[in-house]
Amino acid sequence: MAREHGVMTPVAPTFSNPLRNDADDIYQATRPPLEAPEIYGDIDIQGWKSLTAPRRIAAVRRWIILAAHKYGPVEGWGDDLSQKWSATKYRDPSAAHGWLEEAKRRIKMGRSALSYLECAMEGEASLCIEEWRDLYLQSHQLASELWGAVHGIQYGLGSVLSEKAST
Repeated sequence: MAREHGVMTPVAPTFSNPLRNDADDIYQATRPPLEAPEIYGDIDIQGWKSLTAPRRIAAVRRWIILAAHKYGPVEGWGDDLSQKWSATKYRDPSAAHGWLEEAKRRIKMGRSALSYLECAMEGEASLCIEEWRDLYLQSHQLASELWGAVHGIQYGLGSVLSEKAST
């Protein structure tokens, strides 16, 4: 925040500009890059221990964005897998096995992202109460999205198991 005419105004974040070599060097020296993790099973965010709390939350958010590009919106994973089950359930057992593995993989990814989010605030953070409030709200939003995805898939698995048990 910058003080201008007695009023606190937000300072725009600085982004590296490929046309400014010196600024890029300084930016890279002070901020570790967030490498995109492989979207499969447990996630692994590179350099996690060295990230500040805001950067940790940003890393989880970035992972969710990458996962959404690969699998669709996280909040729709349960519905997506239910629709896939409708198309798969009458096919051969290997198709059903593939569907089950996909459901387990997404549950594992969601839980892994939640584990990262649970310890995000262990990174360094400023003493500004507004930043803490913002980080709390971001964490809550991300956790709600991830838990919704995990529970949606688990509900779908429960439906599939009860459907299979009744046939």
